[in-house]
Amino acid sequence: MEREFQAEYLALARLSWRRTAERAEELRAAYEARYRALRGRLLACCLLGCALLAAVVLVAVSAAA
Repeated sequence: MEREFQAEYLALARLSWRRTAERAEELRAAYEARYRALRGRLLACCLLGCALLAAVVLVAVSAAA
């Protein structure tokens, strides 16, 4: 009876660890996708900021000439 309990307990523990590992992988994939999206938005904002700055500088230089 003790061996049966031990075998059942080990099986449940393995199942629990497997589910935990699967969930960790799901979360990792979700966070990586979110990070890629945020990084893309940040890059787009930086490029837009640089373009606006360049436009302001060009207008200022042409107005001064």
